[in-house]
Amino acid sequence: MERQRKKMQMDELESIVRLKQAEADNLEEEKRERMDGQFQDYCIADEQTPEDVLDQAMKWACSNGADCSAIRENGPCYLPNTVKDHSSYAFNSYYQNMKHKGGSCYFNAAALISDLDPSHNSCKFESLP
Repeated sequence: MERQRKKMQMDELESIVRLKQAEADNLEEEKRERMDGQFQDYCIADEQTPEDVLDQAMKWACSNGADCSAIRENGPCYLPNTVKDHSSYAFNSYYQNMKHKGGSCYFNAAALISDLDPSHNSCKFESLP
């Protein structure tokens, strides 16, 4: 009886190990695909976030690693001149520049990751591996 119980526990543990290995393999494959350019991610403003919160987070991003020159007047991403659009550009710039240095796309829940390229006209959003 004890031997059978131990065998069942071992089988269960082996099953868990196989599942965890499959998860790790899937994550590694996804990482390789991203590195190959098949998947790109962008950090954009959450449309449900109030403008004052977006504005504050955008100012923080522009002061802490984002290149916000493109959203200045006459820049390629100035139009549309909305807090949401400018925040999206700033958030993405910060995220792309800082993600390998511990930066995230959180901004106090004002932003989210998207796989859709938000670039428009001459305004190009960067996506780095």
